[in-house]
Amino acid sequence: DRRADELNRRAELLRHCLKKLPERHRAIVVWRYYDECEVETIAQKSDRSVVAVYRLLSRIREALNDCISRQLAASRMP
Repeated sequence: DRRADELNRRAELLRHCLKKLPERHRAIVVWRYYDECEVETIAQKSDRSVVAVYRLLSRIREALNDCISRQLAASRMP
């Protein structure tokens, strides 16, 4: 139960952090993870190279992870 609660909390925080992303970055995330577009397709849609899309996705994932970690740490502080 505790693990499920933690996963639910992280999912909630992910939704919160996604809303904080710039619209163009949120679109990349939606294309990749919700629409399941290939990176090559995202590159075409966003007028970027494939390498640039991979780098951007990496930076976005890092930013989302940092945001979630900060939110979790803040919620644990007394």
